[in-house]
Amino acid sequence: MKLKDKNTISIEWNIDDVFHSCDNIKTKDQARSVLNYVLENHDANWGVSWDTLQMAADLLYPNE
Repeated sequence: MKLKDKNTISIEWNIDDVFHSCDNIKTKDQARSVLNYVLENHDANWGVSWDTLQMAADLLYPNE
């Protein structure tokens, strides 16, 4: 987590996190797709977790 200023926080996920948590993701492009999907579709009430990444990967790449 990063403190951008005294009034804002930022929590970052990167492609290494996707590779770590999602066995079905094999390429950087796939990992980026997962991150983009999560960014555009996450529920702000629940946030983003390891499970969120895995569910997005399974949805986007179910048979990989």
